[in-house]
Amino acid sequence: MTKSYTKYRPRIRFLSSFIILFWIVLCAKLFSVQVFQGKKHQKTLIAQSQRQEKLSAERGNIFDRKGNALTRNIAHYTISVNPQKVSDKNASASLMSSLTKKTKEFYLKKLNSNKKFEFLERNIRFNQSEVESIKKLKGLNIKKAYRRSYPHGSVVSQILGYNDTDGHGISGLEKDYNSELSGKSGIAIKSKGWKGKFQSRSGLPFTAPINGSDISLTLDLNYQSILQEELLKRMKETESKSAMGLIMNPQS
Repeated sequence: MTKSYTKYRPRIRFLSSFIILFWIVLCAKLFSVQVFQGKKHQKTLIAQSQRQEKLSAERGNIFDRKGNALTRNIAHYTISVNPQKVSDKNASASLMSSLTKKTKEFYLKKLNSNKKFEFLERNIRFNQSEVESIKKLKGLNIKKAYRRSYPHGSVVSQILGYNDTDGHGISGLEKDYNSELSGKSGIAIKSKGWKGKFQSRSGLPFTAPINGSDISLTLDLNYQSILQEELLKRMKETESKSAMGLIMNPQS
Protein backbone atom coordinates (compact mmCIF):
# COMPACT_ATOMS: atom_id res chain seq x y z
CA MET A 1 0.00 0.00 0.00
CA THR A 2 1.59 3.23 -1.13
CA LYS A 3 1.93 6.32 0.99
CA SER A 4 -0.26 8.31 -1.43
CA TYR A 5 -3.12 5.80 -1.08
CA THR A 6 -2.77 5.91 2.68
CA LYS A 7 -2.86 9.67 2.56
CA TYR A 8 -6.02 9.89 0.42
CA ARG A 9 -7.77 6.77 1.75
CA PRO A 10 -10.30 8.70 3.89
CA ARG A 11 -11.27 10.85 0.92
CA ILE A 12 -11.58 7.83 -1.38
CA ARG A 13 -13.76 6.03 1.17
CA PHE A 14 -15.93 9.12 1.59
CA LEU A 15 -16.33 9.54 -2.17
CA SER A 16 -17.08 5.83 -2.64
CA SER A 17 -19.65 5.90 0.15
CA PHE A 18 -21.25 9.00 -1.36
CA ILE A 19 -21.51 7.36 -4.81
CA ILE A 20 -22.98 4.17 -3.33
CA LEU A 21 -25.47 6.16 -1.25
CA PHE A 22 -26.42 8.22 -4.30
CA TRP A 23 -27.19 5.09 -6.33
CA ILE A 24 -29.16 3.58 -3.43
CA VAL A 25 -31.30 6.73 -3.16
CA LEU A 26 -31.76 6.88 -6.95
CA CYS A 27 -32.80 3.21 -7.16
CA ALA A 28 -35.19 3.67 -4.24
CA LYS A 29 -36.73 6.69 -5.96
CA LEU A 30 -37.16 4.83 -9.25
CA PHE A 31 -38.66 1.88 -7.40
CA SER A 32 -41.10 4.22 -5.62
CA VAL A 33 -42.15 5.88 -8.88
CA GLN A 34 -42.65 2.59 -10.70
CA VAL A 35 -44.28 0.59 -7.93
CA PHE A 36 -45.99 2.95 -5.51
CA GLN A 37 -46.74 5.93 -7.74
CA GLY A 38 -47.11 3.92 -10.94
CA LYS A 39 -50.76 3.13 -10.26
CA LYS A 40 -51.49 6.79 -9.54
CA HIS A 41 -49.88 7.92 -12.81
CA GLN A 42 -51.65 5.12 -14.66
CA LYS A 43 -55.02 6.25 -13.30
CA THR A 44 -54.27 9.84 -14.34
CA LEU A 45 -53.34 8.71 -17.85
CA ILE A 46 -56.49 6.59 -18.13
CA ALA A 47 -58.65 9.45 -16.86
CA GLN A 48 -57.25 11.71 -19.58
CA SER A 49 -57.63 9.19 -22.39
CA GLN A 50 -60.91 7.51 -21.41
CA ARG A 51 -64.39 8.69 -20.58
CA GLN A 52 -67.38 7.00 -18.98
CA GLU A 53 -70.67 7.58 -20.75
CA LYS A 54 -74.11 6.82 -19.33
CA LEU A 55 -76.43 4.97 -21.71
CA SER A 56 -80.08 5.85 -21.14
CA ALA A 57 -82.57 3.02 -20.85
CA GLU A 58 -85.84 3.42 -22.71
CA ARG A 59 -88.84 3.60 -20.39
CA GLY A 60 -91.45 0.89 -20.82
CA ASN A 61 -94.72 1.90 -22.47
CA ILE A 62 -98.32 1.51 -21.31
CA PHE A 63 -100.95 -0.10 -23.54
CA ASP A 64 -104.72 -0.58 -23.35
CA ARG A 65 -106.40 -4.00 -23.57
CA LYS A 66 -106.28 -3.97 -27.39
CA GLY A 67 -102.61 -3.04 -27.63
CA ASN A 68 -103.11 0.67 -28.35
CA ALA A 69 -100.11 2.67 -27.09
CA LEU A 70 -101.11 5.13 -24.39
CA THR A 71 -97.54 6.43 -24.02
CA ARG A 72 -94.56 6.93 -26.30
CA ASN A 73 -90.87 7.66 -25.85
CA ILE A 74 -89.43 10.31 -28.14
CA ALA A 75 -85.65 10.51 -28.52
CA HIS A 76 -84.17 13.95 -27.87
CA TYR A 77 -80.55 15.05 -28.04
CA THR A 78 -78.38 17.54 -26.18
CA ILE A 79 -75.31 18.97 -27.94
CA SER A 80 -72.51 20.34 -25.75
CA VAL A 81 -68.96 21.51 -26.43
CA ASN A 82 -65.75 22.69 -24.87
CA PRO A 83 -65.15 25.69 -27.18
CA GLN A 84 -61.39 25.39 -26.63
CA LYS A 85 -61.35 21.90 -28.16
CA VAL A 86 -63.48 22.44 -31.28
CA SER A 87 -61.10 22.04 -34.23
CA ASP A 88 -63.28 23.60 -36.95
CA LYS A 89 -65.69 26.12 -35.46
CA ASN A 90 -66.83 27.38 -38.84
CA ALA A 91 -67.82 23.90 -40.05
CA SER A 92 -69.50 23.10 -36.72
CA ALA A 93 -71.54 26.32 -36.79
CA SER A 94 -72.53 25.73 -40.42
CA LEU A 95 -73.72 22.19 -39.73
CA MET A 96 -75.74 23.14 -36.65
CA SER A 97 -77.30 26.05 -38.53
CA SER A 98 -78.37 23.77 -41.39
CA LEU A 99 -79.96 21.31 -38.95
CA THR A 100 -81.82 23.76 -36.71
CA LYS A 101 -82.38 26.72 -39.08
CA LYS A 102 -80.84 29.05 -36.51
CA THR A 103 -78.22 31.49 -37.75
CA LYS A 104 -74.60 30.49 -38.10
CA GLU A 105 -73.64 33.50 -35.99
CA PHE A 106 -75.74 32.13 -33.12
CA TYR A 107 -73.50 29.07 -32.88
CA LEU A 108 -70.25 30.91 -33.62
CA LYS A 109 -70.89 33.10 -30.59
CA LYS A 110 -71.09 30.00 -28.39
CA LEU A 111 -68.11 28.32 -30.07
CA ASN A 112 -65.93 31.41 -29.63
CA SER A 113 -66.77 31.65 -25.93
CA ASN A 114 -63.96 31.65 -23.37
CA LYS A 115 -65.89 29.16 -21.25
CA LYS A 116 -64.89 25.51 -21.04
CA PHE A 117 -68.47 24.28 -21.46
CA GLU A 118 -71.38 25.43 -23.61
CA PHE A 119 -74.70 23.95 -24.63
CA LEU A 120 -75.31 24.32 -28.37
CA GLU A 121 -78.76 22.72 -28.14
CA ARG A 122 -80.79 21.00 -25.44
CA ASN A 123 -83.61 18.48 -25.83
CA ILE A 124 -83.86 18.78 -29.60
CA ARG A 125 -84.98 16.10 -32.07
CA PHE A 126 -82.69 14.79 -34.84
CA ASN A 127 -83.00 11.87 -37.24
CA GLN A 128 -80.28 9.22 -37.32
CA SER A 129 -78.39 10.67 -40.31
CA GLU A 130 -78.26 14.07 -38.60
CA VAL A 131 -76.94 12.46 -35.43
CA GLU A 132 -74.18 10.72 -37.39
CA SER A 133 -73.15 13.97 -39.09
CA ILE A 134 -72.79 15.65 -35.68
CA LYS A 135 -70.70 12.77 -34.33
CA LYS A 136 -68.16 13.25 -37.12
CA LEU A 137 -67.19 16.73 -35.94
CA LYS A 138 -64.36 16.94 -33.42
CA GLY A 139 -65.28 18.61 -30.15
CA LEU A 140 -69.06 18.21 -30.35
CA ASN A 141 -70.58 15.93 -27.72
CA ILE A 142 -74.03 14.49 -28.31
CA LYS A 143 -76.13 12.82 -25.60
CA LYS A 144 -79.36 10.93 -26.18
CA ALA A 145 -82.30 10.91 -23.79
CA TYR A 146 -85.99 10.06 -23.98
CA ARG A 147 -88.96 12.29 -23.26
CA ARG A 148 -92.39 10.92 -22.43
CA SER A 149 -95.24 11.65 -24.80
CA TYR A 150 -98.97 11.00 -24.35
CA PRO A 151 -100.46 10.70 -27.85
CA HIS A 152 -104.09 10.75 -26.68
CA GLY A 153 -103.85 13.95 -24.66
CA SER A 154 -106.22 14.20 -21.72
CA VAL A 155 -107.87 10.82 -22.37
CA VAL A 156 -106.91 8.54 -19.44
CA SER A 157 -104.38 11.19 -18.35
CA GLN A 158 -105.50 11.00 -14.72
CA ILE A 159 -105.01 7.25 -14.76
CA LEU A 160 -101.63 7.35 -16.51
CA GLY A 161 -100.19 10.26 -14.53
CA TYR A 162 -96.98 12.05 -15.50
CA ASN A 163 -93.18 11.94 -15.22
CA ASP A 164 -90.81 14.61 -13.96
CA THR A 165 -88.02 16.10 -16.08
CA ASP A 166 -85.71 13.21 -15.13
CA GLY A 167 -88.19 10.64 -16.42
CA HIS A 168 -89.38 9.37 -13.03
CA GLY A 169 -93.10 8.81 -12.45
CA ILE A 170 -94.64 11.34 -10.07
CA SER A 171 -98.35 10.49 -10.33
CA GLY A 172 -100.80 7.84 -11.54
CA LEU A 173 -99.61 4.56 -13.03
CA GLU A 174 -96.32 6.19 -14.01
CA LYS A 175 -95.57 6.52 -10.29
CA ASP A 176 -97.16 3.26 -9.10
CA TYR A 177 -95.18 1.16 -11.61
CA ASN A 178 -92.11 3.38 -11.86
CA SER A 179 -89.65 0.61 -10.96
CA GLU A 180 -91.05 -1.73 -13.63
CA LEU A 181 -91.21 0.99 -16.29
CA SER A 182 -87.84 2.61 -15.59
CA GLY A 183 -85.36 -0.07 -16.60
CA LYS A 184 -81.65 0.30 -15.83
CA SER A 185 -79.10 2.62 -17.42
CA GLY A 186 -75.97 1.18 -19.04
CA ILE A 187 -72.35 2.34 -19.06
CA ALA A 188 -69.83 2.58 -21.90
CA ILE A 189 -66.13 3.37 -21.48
CA LYS A 190 -64.82 5.25 -24.52
CA SER A 191 -61.20 5.99 -25.41
CA LYS A 192 -59.85 9.06 -27.15
CA GLY A 193 -58.94 8.49 -30.80
CA TRP A 194 -56.25 10.22 -32.85
CA LYS A 195 -58.68 12.99 -33.81
CA GLY A 196 -59.57 13.64 -30.19
CA LYS A 197 -63.00 11.98 -30.46
CA PHE A 198 -64.02 9.51 -27.76
CA GLN A 199 -65.04 6.21 -29.36
CA SER A 200 -66.14 2.77 -28.25
CA ARG A 201 -63.50 0.10 -28.76
CA SER A 202 -63.48 -3.66 -28.32
CA GLY A 203 -62.08 -4.74 -24.99
CA LEU A 204 -63.28 -1.69 -23.08
CA PRO A 205 -65.95 -2.18 -20.37
CA PHE A 206 -69.49 -1.95 -21.70
CA THR A 207 -72.79 -2.57 -19.92
CA ALA A 208 -75.84 -2.39 -22.16
CA PRO A 209 -78.90 -0.56 -20.81
CA ILE A 210 -81.89 -2.67 -19.83
CA ASN A 211 -85.09 -1.12 -21.12
CA GLY A 212 -88.13 -0.91 -18.87
CA SER A 213 -91.00 -3.38 -19.04
CA ASP A 214 -94.24 -2.61 -20.89
CA ILE A 215 -97.56 -2.67 -19.05
CA SER A 216 -100.94 -3.67 -20.50
CA LEU A 217 -104.14 -2.39 -18.87
CA THR A 218 -107.67 -3.77 -18.86
CA LEU A 219 -109.23 -0.46 -19.93
CA ASP A 220 -110.33 0.18 -23.52
CA LEU A 221 -109.14 3.43 -25.10
CA ASN A 222 -112.22 3.78 -27.33
CA TYR A 223 -114.67 3.35 -24.45
CA GLN A 224 -112.60 5.71 -22.32
CA SER A 225 -112.76 8.36 -25.06
CA ILE A 226 -116.55 8.00 -25.29
CA LEU A 227 -116.91 8.26 -21.52
CA GLN A 228 -114.79 11.40 -21.36
CA GLU A 229 -116.73 13.03 -24.19
CA GLU A 230 -120.05 12.33 -22.49
CA LEU A 231 -118.82 13.56 -19.12
CA LEU A 232 -117.58 16.83 -20.63
CA LYS A 233 -120.91 17.28 -22.37
CA ARG A 234 -122.88 16.76 -19.15
CA MET A 235 -120.55 19.07 -17.20
CA LYS A 236 -121.21 21.82 -19.70
CA GLU A 237 -124.96 21.25 -19.60
CA THR A 238 -125.14 21.24 -15.81
CA GLU A 239 -122.33 23.77 -15.25
CA SER A 240 -120.60 21.26 -12.97
CA LYS A 241 -116.99 21.54 -11.88
CA SER A 242 -116.31 17.82 -12.01
CA ALA A 243 -117.95 14.56 -13.08
CA MET A 244 -117.47 10.84 -12.70
CA GLY A 245 -118.74 7.98 -14.83
CA LEU A 246 -118.77 4.20 -14.96
CA ILE A 247 -118.93 2.03 -18.07
CA MET A 248 -120.84 -1.24 -17.70
CA ASN A 249 -121.71 -4.09 -20.01
CA PRO A 250 -125.52 -4.42 -19.84
CA GLN A 251 -125.28 -8.06 -20.92
CA SER A 252 -123.28 -9.06 -17.86
